Amino acid sequence: MYCDGRRDAYIGRVFRRNYISTALAGIFFYDLLQQIPGINFLYKGRYSRTDRHQDEEDNAVCLGLGQVFGPNRFIQHHYLKKTNFLSLYYDNEWKDEVARPKTDLPLFFPNTCRVEDGRRGIVSPVLLDTAERKTNPKSPFNAAIVDIIGIGRTKDPTKSLSIGEATSLSELFPYVNSPVFIDENTGSFMDGGAYENMGLTTLYEIKTSAQHICANPDTGWIAQNIPDSSRAAFVEHLAKMRFKIILIYNSDNHGDEKRARYGNNSMKLLDPIVAMMQTPFGGHTDYIYHKVRSESRNDEVIDLPMLVKTGYDSARPDKIVMSRWLSKFEMDEILRRARVRVQANLCRLSTEWCGK
Repeated sequence: MYCDGRRDAYIGRVFRRNYISTALAGIFFYDLLQQIPGINFLYKGRYSRTDRHQDEEDNAVCLGLGQVFGPNRFIQHHYLKKTNFLSLYYDNEWKDEVARPKTDLPLFFPNTCRVEDGRRGIVSPVLLDTAERKTNPKSPFNAAIVDIIGIGRTKDPTKSLSIGEATSLSELFPYVNSPVFIDENTGSFMDGGAYENMGLTTLYEIKTSAQHICANPDTGWIAQNIPDSSRAAFVEHLAKMRFKIILIYNSDNHGDEKRARYGNNSMKLLDPIVAMMQTPFGGHTDYIYHKVRSESRNDEVIDLPMLVKTGYDSARPDKIVMSRWLSKFEMDEILRRARVRVQANLCRLSTEWCGK
């Protein structure tokens, strides 16, 4: 219970903070002043509402970590803004080609969307081989994705993003945040939902690649890294590997045929606008969701919806707000729903929990 209390205190510090006022002040005051000739010279650094939002998130995370670990644990000042994203996965921050990987954290692939061409951008914690992405089935991504860290490394092998910059790229909601310009080679980026709203395309590609690697292990790598006595068992273990996709989402954007049966609508002038709005936030998401569902066994895709009315708790109120500023009621309700949904799916999440 003590650990739960510290965890909930951290979550409250981060998610119950009022980030909306910062965005509104940026839209109607600070960012506006940067566009006015004669005044914009005061803002040479182009300090946008997204920068202010990152400052507030950074402060909230540091305060939350202080509550979790207590006053005796040193928390780096500006932890979110100054900690190298790659340092979570490599013990020397990937400063050279022999960086040693860490394996204690799950890989995190923030998704974003490049403004200039609408392509999906990925902040990858692993090096992506751009020469092989077109043909190698063991490489999860094709040449259409924008490898944000990889582009920067072509000029500077030590270049990366901070944790705050990497996570922020996936949550640049239009107008609440301003798009982020990285450099001339990489481009500008906005919320990943403008391409696909769940990040499921990236997850599906990683799962497909991992399945191929397990089914077709690299014998050269195994010979070099696995002792002779363990190789057969290692290959057998790879053959038994199974992967599950867990989807945590806050809106029901999995369409069905009923949505297309609205009949004639006299407002035909609005149809192109409706279609353009639905394509990225609904259409792409709907397509990849049903594709993954159709290609997977029932126990391989587990839905944990936060806002959608389900059989988990039909007697309780369905609608809560999930935004950049959450009330205590909303935070408590989200945590409660998460516990209920995980408990209901323990057997599907892990066979070890079945019957307990």
